[in-house]
Amino acid sequence: MFAPVHHTRSDTYEFENANFSDETLGEEAVSSLFSAGDECNVMSVLDVFAWIVLIVLVLSTIAVVVFLAMLPGMIAKRRNHPWADAVAVGGWVTLFLGFALWPIVLIWAYVDVPHGRGTEVGK
Repeated sequence: MFAPVHHTRSDTYEFENANFSDETLGEEAVSSLFSAGDECNVMSVLDVFAWIVLIVLVLSTIAVVVFLAMLPGMIAKRRNHPWADAVAVGGWVTLFLGFALWPIVLIWAYVDVPHGRGTEVGK
């Protein structure tokens, strides 16, 4: 792009479009180095693409977190767990705790309550 033309001991660089020193970068030098003409439109398209990718990643991360928070409650309700509502609340509470206790709530959703001694299992 810009080939150095001249280098001296005073750290002054001369390029085809700009002459500036390391100590002071004038606005003219910076604008002449970074003015790309038609490449500016390409950069704005890349910026828009980067924003779209960022938004998709954030939305998909939120969707996965919400799904994981709902999962123990959905499993407990499907299995007719006697404390299905408590399991569902536990799934959402672990969302705010950073999913630290989420595996315990998931196991709780699968654990059935043992039957009492006097009840018949077959009926």
